[in-house]
Amino acid sequence: MVHYLESRPLVVPDQEVRSVPVLLSDSKGLRLQQVQEKKSLPLVFLCKRGASSKELVELLEHKLPLLLQEYKNPITVYFWGGTCDITKKQGKFIDIRGKSGDIIPAVIRNLHRAKDFVLSHNCRIKFIGVPIYLVSLYNDVKGHLNPTVFLDSDKEVEFQVDLLNKHIEEINTQLDRNTLNFNADLRDTRRGKKRHYFELLADGVHSSHLIYSPKSGCGDWNWISLESSIYLPIL
Repeated sequence: MVHYLESRPLVVPDQEVRSVPVLLSDSKGLRLQQVQEKKSLPLVFLCKRGASSKELVELLEHKLPLLLQEYKNPITVYFWGGTCDITKKQGKFIDIRGKSGDIIPAVIRNLHRAKDFVLSHNCRIKFIGVPIYLVSLYNDVKGHLNPTVFLDSDKEVEFQVDLLNKHIEEINTQLDRNTLNFNADLRDTRRGKKRHYFELLADGVHSSHLIYSPKSGCGDWNWISLESSIYLPIL
């Protein structure tokens, strides 16, 4: 599949050439950027490792006017954050920041702030759903001696991710945008099953190889394989 996708020419419809796609993200985007450097995809990266949604909005507010000057065309922003709002680094390990009632409302306010700022510049924005991940697996990979102590954190992360994604879907609906749901691809949907394929994640948080199939009827004109367990849609 990877070789097939790499061999396919990237055809950009004339009506979409004027819109410059920008991915605004944390370390998830940085991993995609490493792949993009080998593929020369028409995608601008605004990424900051460990960035919260507030920090991503601040980066957007600083960079968007500069990008508009540089490209002379409207910008389509793909906002892919939230992970670093839910969890935080503690040395080389991670753990939850707090309960959902404290975290999620603040993230939603930041998403609306980003939306209002982008629209005020006559550009477009789309929010990408937050992928589910495991604190215990990440810490295990990083060498924690007893990662099972983070099992309760895993449950809280799943709850917060689901709650945040519901709000993201609502915002996208208001913008007449569909919402990318990567968690549907990680979920085992066989009868009687209720689990995710976390073994497909390289370290419990970040993806590793190309494993998903393009979704039909998504409303976006193209899917670009980035060899990182997702397809990123370019409007």
